[in-house]
Formats: sequence, structure tokens, C-alpha cells
Amino acid sequence: MKKIIPILIIGLFLISGSCEKNPFVEKFYTITIINQSSQMIYFLGYDKFSEIQYPDTTLPIQKPNATILGHGAKFFIDKREPWSEEIDELPADTISFFFFDKAVFEDSLWTEIKNDYLILKRYDLSLQDLENLDFNIPYPPVETMEGMQIYPPE
Repeated sequence: MKKIIPILIIGLFLISGSCEKNPFVEKFYTITIINQSSQMIYFLGYDKFSEIQYPDTTLPIQKPNATILGHGAKFFIDKREPWSEEIDELPADTISFFFFDKAVFEDSLWTEIKNDYLILKRYDLSLQDLENLDFNIPYPPVETMEGMQIYPPE
């Protein structure tokens, strides 16, 4: 028994050291939402599991659980598969991201927000857009986002 444990440990090191990709480290693919504004905002993103997907850009019937971001805060959306695979499963090659004013999101009825489309911005980003942004999505839009689908336009 005393000889088996060291042999197993040495074997484990040999296996993990001989691979290009470490089998003990899980890879995540991340989109980072960055609030560069001076205000607190709410953020909502649609993916392949959302009831609504681009090209439908309506807001959901029920008020969603959105994420609040303070000034300078970041929110990380991690996936175990590359975003290209995620986007391939969508009806279009585009993911929608919504940004809401904190006071509007918290103090208004959702039906009012939905019916009057009370959003700060909506980004409809393709895989190429995400790659050009290095998967870092800032709010408010930055100069490098010129030409990307942003509503309402500036």
C-alpha cells in the first residue's frame, strides 16, 4: 500500500504534465458588462435560453430579474462553450443586451416600461461585434461601437 500511493501521485503528475491542455482546469468563455456611466443601471441580456430572442426585441411580459451595476462595476457572463456555439443556436447571429435607468426600473410599473420601451440603450450585437469588443461590453456605448446596432441611435 505504501508503494501504491507514491506511484499514483507520480502517474498523476505525468498525465497532467504531458497534456497541452490541463484536464483539471475548466475553461470558461466570458462576456463582461462594464458600467462606465456615473449612474447605477440595470442590465438584461438575452441568450438561447431566453423566451425572447433577436430579431424580436420586445421586452418580456413579466418583469425579469435584471442585474444592477454601480458606477465602474463589472458583471461576468460565463459559458462553458464558446460564444460562437451559443450564437449558432440562435435564430439570428445576434444577442440583445438591454440597459435600464435604476429609478425607472425600480419605480415604474413593468407594463409601463414594456409598453413605452423605457430603456436607456439596447445593443444588438453579432459574434463579430463581440469579437471586435473583445467580449467587453461597455455602457454607455464607446467610439469603437460605431456602426454596431444600438437603439436608440445617438
